[in-house]
Amino acid sequence: VALSQALDSELQVKYFSAGIDIYPVKCDLCCALQYPEIDVEKANKKVSDALLKYLRTLANDPPYSHQNELLVVDEAMKLFSLMSDEDRQWSLEFLLCEFAKLGVQVILVLHASNLSALVGSKNTEGLANTFKQSVSFIGCSSKAVKTKGLKKLNIASGEYFKANPDNFAT
Repeated sequence: VALSQALDSELQVKYFSAGIDIYPVKCDLCCALQYPEIDVEKANKKVSDALLKYLRTLANDPPYSHQNELLVVDEAMKLFSLMSDEDRQWSLEFLLCEFAKLGVQVILVLHASNLSALVGSKNTEGLANTFKQSVSFIGCSSKAVKTKGLKKLNIASGEYFKANPDNFAT
């Protein structure tokens, strides 16, 4: 049995992620690995576009019509940053105001240190308190790996934790 189906054998996981990580759950995955013919940044934009299309498709569905679904948006910061300001605002408002009414559970994996990185300081800034109350935030620890000379590269450790919405570092 897949990890994603341990609690509910009918659970369907839709997983969107920037980058080229390997994922430990059975899911309907959309990530940069699906676009090997183009560079990672262009592939991430395609993933961001697919996420937006998925959300817009759900917007017309009746309430509680997706009760056995889980949406995971890994590297949410990156994927939302690739959307236009208008699409990013619509997506966040939909996730906060309408998404729960569909019955879908959502996990946002943020690679950032504070909520303003996601909700911004412009017209989405007021969404911060709603986000804190209605969304579970999952953090991913990173570790520095020495490359050449004095250079180090921060990479995801694969260790996830439930993040404090007031300070993702804790």
